[in-house]
Amino acid sequence: MRLFFLDPTSRASINVRRLRNYGFDTRRIVAQDAGTLDKLIVLGDGSPEDEIMGILSHHHDGERTIGIVKPETAGMAALDHLRNYASGNVQKILFITDQDGNGLEQFFQLARERIELTGRVQSIETCNDDDRVRIYHWRFSNKSIDIIVVASGSEDLDTRSHEIEDHLLMIAGITSHVQDSKEQWRALDESEREDVLRLTQNKDLFEIAFHQHVCGCNCLER
Repeated sequence: MRLFFLDPTSRASINVRRLRNYGFDTRRIVAQDAGTLDKLIVLGDGSPEDEIMGILSHHHDGERTIGIVKPETAGMAALDHLRNYASGNVQKILFITDQDGNGLEQFFQLARERIELTGRVQSIETCNDDDRVRIYHWRFSNKSIDIIVVASGSEDLDTRSHEIEDHLLMIAGITSHVQDSKEQWRALDESEREDVLRLTQNKDLFEIAFHQHVCGCNCLER
């Protein structure tokens, strides 16, 4: 899987290209030619979400090119742009964002409400029995698209808000006395954060820590 950035000059594109500093071959990650895009990744949050998707792409080695974009709006509000991204040949969209302070069912209900602002949800299913991934079969006009929604965060970390940084802290071995994983991650020295990102070169470690993101990606590619 290779990523084609709809905006090659975006911060997300720059961050993913910087993965070369941690030992990743970004030539295997970033596609220069879009080809015919029928699948798209929409990021609800910024860094390190973009870097994680770059690492996931590295581990899902292959020639399939998937578009990726980070809208100006953050979190669930990024779903307001669905119609803009559903043009052309796009058949599936993977949307990733932090669970934040919501309960898991509340999170997915909020996602549904946002998606239904732009079309009709015909049905919903889980992805490979992962309760942090839902597939919304969405229809607008005369087009049907699968919206795969992934909730970043881990219930294994007792924090007031679940975010993608939960997973990184668990890799770092920081699992206790964490109130806000985003603040805790940013409080680490730059060298400590870099060490954690280097550890994610281990595919088995990465796929355990980011199981729902891997599951969502598998659903996107199948």
